[in-house]
Amino acid sequence: MKKAFVLLSLALILTLTSCEKHNNPVTTINGKWKWAMTEMLGGNARYTSDSVDSTYFIEFNSDGYRYLYNNSNHLVDQQKYELLNENTFKLGSESMNEFGYSIENDTLSISNITGFIVWTSYYTRVK
Repeated sequence: MKKAFVLLSLALILTLTSCEKHNNPVTTINGKWKWAMTEMLGGNARYTSDSVDSTYFIEFNSDGYRYLYNNSNHLVDQQKYELLNENTFKLGSESMNEFGYSIENDTLSISNITGFIVWTSYYTRVK
């Protein structure tokens, strides 16, 4: 009886652990993202891939580089990036290139926090 209880407890723990890992969304900026929309000045101007008849992709790798790809998935730019904390990163070496970001439901939002023009861009994770 004691062995059955231990085995049942172990199976329950393993099941809950595997479900927990499966259901948790990925919250890392690393990965490839497809641009969906940019809002400027608090939503007064909105640009989407449909409205500009184009899109692009960004990729953040664990090697510390941000890659930018065009519609055809050709690399057009790469820059070194540095995570400053859990929701801020810097592109290049200048402090004026700091951006805030958040990830919710496989949507990445990036906002400029040091620029004159206020904007937020939204990306969906490429699976």
